Amino acid sequence: MKSQSTEQMIEFLKRAQRIAEIGSWDWNIVDNTEHWSDEQFRIFGYEPLSVKPTHQLFIDSIHKDDKVRVVKAIDDILSDDTPFDLELRIHCNEGQLKWIHSQGSVYRDDKGDPIRMLGTMQDITTRKITASQLSESDQNPELSDTILKNIGNFILAANSKGDIFYVSNSISEKLGFTQEEILDNNLFINTDRTSREILEKRTYIKNVIKGRVLIVEPYESWITDKNDQEHCILWRDTIAPGKVLISIGTDITERKEAEKIIKESEQLKNGVLSSLSTHIGVLDSDGVVFATNEAWDRYSETIKQNKTTRPKKGENYLLKIKASMETDKSSIPIYNGIITVMERKEKYFYADYQSSEGQGEKWFTLRVTPFGNGTGVVITHTDITDRVTANSALKASEQKFRQKSK
Repeated sequence: MKSQSTEQMIEFLKRAQRIAEIGSWDWNIVDNTEHWSDEQFRIFGYEPLSVKPTHQLFIDSIHKDDKVRVVKAIDDILSDDTPFDLELRIHCNEGQLKWIHSQGSVYRDDKGDPIRMLGTMQDITTRKITASQLSESDQNPELSDTILKNIGNFILAANSKGDIFYVSNSISEKLGFTQEEILDNNLFINTDRTSREILEKRTYIKNVIKGRVLIVEPYESWITDKNDQEHCILWRDTIAPGKVLISIGTDITERKEAEKIIKESEQLKNGVLSSLSTHIGVLDSDGVVFATNEAWDRYSETIKQNKTTRPKKGENYLLKIKASMETDKSSIPIYNGIITVMERKEKYFYADYQSSEGQGEKWFTLRVTPFGNGTGVVITHTDITDRVTANSALKASEQKFRQKSK
């Protein structure tokens, strides 16, 4: 049963993702199943859990002009860990075309083979539309002025000397500084109020405008507003006619907070799993162990010299049990029980068993529960030796007491 604090953390995470329009996804490469967060479903135009999320569903939704590029990016990160960070267009369930920004990372087994890919996805359609409107407004001064006054993005322009000579209204409204304060003090160049920052930024602007260096990729900077609140701004630079550097910024503070929550929740989950004495392993649809906690790893390492049915990560759990069935008949019902859960004929399976692996005789309770949308399962081994020993001692005492009573 989930604790109240765990449920509150999950609910907080869902709200943070919705506010920042960030979805998260988890692709099990081994059995090709996928898990989406609630916001991920919404980005694709679905109600949470209304459809079965699959990797193919994602691929099929990609705009035809972006598909080859995206598939190549996935292949690249799977083969050599090339960073997965790109913008692309998708067709949503309602037929709407959206721009999204997706980032991901790969997890590998002990052999280096990719077994899992996790990432985030953010809806950036509004920013893309804004940029398009700004481009179209170049031929219409009145339209351009109206857009610039009402636009939500941060826009600033700097000359070849490195001085800011234009800031959008949104900057003043968001940060509390007047346009005069920003222009007079170059607040956006001097983000940390140091002369080195000013020098580096001005040198960059001069060199870009003169064509000496290329414009940097989108970058982030933290800026403090008039109330000493920090904002993370994602900047994209471009050169405009007249040797002017235009920077368009998006306040991604909420997104960064959401990413932090996601990361911390993952770390918390991993920390909790690592602290448990119960041995926990996750099997894919073929029976291969692709995730374990520290207790499982320690036990496997302790008994690695023995012929054992406790495989390490990357090994096949079912094959290990099958190999032991000829000499250990107690393995047969355990094997059959795991299969019934993998085939989803049963919701769970558990059994107590005795093991002579490692140091001395031990008793364990084995539990099997479903994992993911495919046929994977979570297997746990809980050491119940102390309990069994205590029960045996209690029964022995009761027997002696009855004999004396006679």
